[in-house]
Amino acid sequence: MEKCLRLGHSADFLHKVLMHQAEVEEMFDDLVRELKKIVPDFGKRLAIDSKAIKSYAAKKNKNEKEDGRRDLDADYGKKVYRGTREDGTRWEKIVKWFGYKLHLVVDASYELPIMFSVTKASVPDINEAHHLLEKMEERQPEILKKAEILTGD
Repeated sequence: MEKCLRLGHSADFLHKVLMHQAEVEEMFDDLVRELKKIVPDFGKRLAIDSKAIKSYAAKKNKNEKEDGRRDLDADYGKKVYRGTREDGTRWEKIVKWFGYKLHLVVDASYELPIMFSVTKASVPDINEAHHLLEKMEERQPEILKKAEILTGD
């Protein structure tokens, strides 16, 4: 019962945060602007990547009715990792999850975020990377002008 109550409070908190998403993003942008003032080379070396976020729900429920117990926004994601061993043989690892992705553009030197978005797990990284860079052009254009390197996988 205690776990259910904690999850219920988390859902209430998230709902309240989402109601003020514009204000949260403006606070984030303000913090990035402050970092630019404090750290002169902030934003010169950028990196972009995503991180899987699993949903509390184990899987998508076929019941599409909103009742507060289901995650109707999440979906399935998959990442494939490939490489070559020292002996020349190839390997592959597939990771699947139900939930979301956190996409980040960060300052690679200081490991601090500059721009972010949260999407369904199935959204391709390259599509969201383009979206994040467009968002940066709108909200943090001076960082893009200053950037010398942008790395991603």
